Amino acid sequence: MSFTIVYVGGGMLDKVRSVTRLESGRLDAPYMPLLTIPYVKGRYIEVPGQLTTVTDTFSLAIETELLSIAFGANKYQARDYLNVYVGDTKIIDTLYTKELPEGINLIVAHPIPANTPIKLEFVNAGGAAKTVWFNYQFLRGA
Repeated sequence: MSFTIVYVGGGMLDKVRSVTRLESGRLDAPYMPLLTIPYVKGRYIEVPGQLTTVTDTFSLAIETELLSIAFGANKYQARDYLNVYVGDTKIIDTLYTKELPEGINLIVAHPIPANTPIKLEFVNAGGAAKTVWFNYQFLRGA
């Protein structure tokens, strides 16, 4: 018994190079991360009981790839929202809070050079005092 495979050149398969990307057994970055060691950075902010924006900025001294961000609060209000920036690039824009903690999977591994500022802005549009916790899930090298 035998069979034949016919590949018609051109078209979408050539444009996305799917066959060559999988020859090594994995997809190319950013669809598959290059770094391999999990690293989670937890942060929190205290938000005063007033209409305000609270900003938290930090950086890491190592190269990383950002995979996801999770956040929760001890009080949720429908008008509250947050923004997240990596360097000058806004990667989360006006994400409104819900009645439970939330995780945001970024779909691809976002490479972040060492010492790049990561900034979260929490807009307290509801005006109630609260604590907001958030975790950044990264990968780092050895």
